Amino acid sequence: MLQAFDNNAYRVDAATNEFILNRGTKWDKSLSNPDEMAKITKSQVIAFAKQFFINNYVIAFKHKGEDKNIAKVEKPAITPVNTNAAETSEFTKELLAAPTSPISPKFLDYKKDLNFGKVGIADVITVQNKENSIFRLSYRFEMGALNNMLQPYASQYLAFLATDKYSAEQISKEFYNIACNYSINVGNEVTTINISGLEENFDKAVSLVEHILANCKPNEQALAELKSRILKSRENNKLNKSAILGGLMNYAQYGSTNPFNSTLSNDEVKNITSDQLISTLHNINTFKHTITYYGPQTLEAFTESIGKLHKLPAAFTPEPPAKKFTYTNNTTNQVYFADYDMVQSEIRWVRNGGVFNPDLTAKINLFNSYFGGGMGSIVFQTIRESKALAYSTFAVYSSPDKKDKNYAMIAYVGSQADKMNDAVAGMNELLNVLPEADKSFEASKYNALNALETSRVTKDDIIQSYFADQKLGIDHDSRIDEYNGLKPLTFGDIKEFHTNNVANKPYNYCIVASEKKVKLEDMQKFGTVTKLTLEQIFGY
Repeated sequence: MLQAFDNNAYRVDAATNEFILNRGTKWDKSLSNPDEMAKITKSQVIAFAKQFFINNYVIAFKHKGEDKNIAKVEKPAITPVNTNAAETSEFTKELLAAPTSPISPKFLDYKKDLNFGKVGIADVITVQNKENSIFRLSYRFEMGALNNMLQPYASQYLAFLATDKYSAEQISKEFYNIACNYSINVGNEVTTINISGLEENFDKAVSLVEHILANCKPNEQALAELKSRILKSRENNKLNKSAILGGLMNYAQYGSTNPFNSTLSNDEVKNITSDQLISTLHNINTFKHTITYYGPQTLEAFTESIGKLHKLPAAFTPEPPAKKFTYTNNTTNQVYFADYDMVQSEIRWVRNGGVFNPDLTAKINLFNSYFGGGMGSIVFQTIRESKALAYSTFAVYSSPDKKDKNYAMIAYVGSQADKMNDAVAGMNELLNVLPEADKSFEASKYNALNALETSRVTKDDIIQSYFADQKLGIDHDSRIDEYNGLKPLTFGDIKEFHTNNVANKPYNYCIVASEKKVKLEDMQKFGTVTKLTLEQIFGY
């Protein structure tokens, strides 16, 4: 309940529901629900189940195969709708005329909003929680699956392991009994060990995680089951059109060797040993990591307590080098096609831009808001609302999360296969010619400024914001530069950006569709076609 009420959305829902149910007169009783639940016994729960879970159930079956009873209808002609985006209703005029108080933005000062310290050779970053008794602790490693391909599998394996003191089931119960949780999250470049729960059980939770990592023992049956589950998941991925499209995108951006398909082969998965995974787990704390903490303790109290619980080496072990990838630089249109049995077609445009430039952030975010980043954008209003060519559509100039990575212009249309040609033509027209709509532009600029003025980065999100800016080579809250950069921007600036970075450029088209529904000669009009197999896309 403490964690739930830490979230503003839950607070609003709780207050709304309380008003609807009781006009707010029984708030104290609603808050006492956990205490009332604590009084319920196991025998009462069993009696409840026996009374209600008897014969009044429904079973749903999903049948695989072709439905012979589908009724076909002729596709009607669709006349483009005038979306009158420049018009304003009387109601809206009234609403906009209502007086409002301006909201001043609040930006971060990392030197003041964060507390920096050391524990042994590890850096420490904390934010004090002055609202409740919840803590969230992380060990953050600047390495991930691209440094060690076994790391994701080791983190999954750990959940099934016992130690010399506890069985795997006992470990789950221990965490449950102290109202705490832990997890290991492995990304391509960053790994985090996360521990959270009630501050009164901080020592117990951290000690338990430290014990598990240092003393986990191999379990061959669990490893066999994990491998089976991984291999089954991989087969399921090959049936997932979103996963296939994601793989095509990576292929288009990086070529045949890319972050998406740089993984262990199925045979390599089958040959993983417990010793390999256990060694990865036992030694993870020997690698360089930063300790972050959000909780009631002060920096001084936290560094003292974590210093007693978290064992650190005299010197960190150098992490394995991360696998590197090279961006493609196509000078002509290319089409990457994957055959998938469906009546829809999924099309993405992707084109690599240059490396990160902080001076472009404001311009890019305003361009995205105006052009294709939301339901009021030019792309959405034209392709989906006016011309009805897509189930879903967007177009954004995507910014990298690291200073040495590239921008990418990405557009998307999900449509019926028989509308693919019209949908592609519609998107290409917008990519090459930017329509000018004064009111839409002003609304986009207002929304972009308002979002920065009203947003508040608080609690441990301050720590995450700091790391995000650090990866981009920025030593302060990057929103300050974005806010100041937005104010003087005009439509001319956005049009110039569109001309220089989006219009009349070669693109990679990534298409997932049934080759029975789309024609090769149609795709060849977009560019040189390369049909990729699932093995090429996924790497297994």
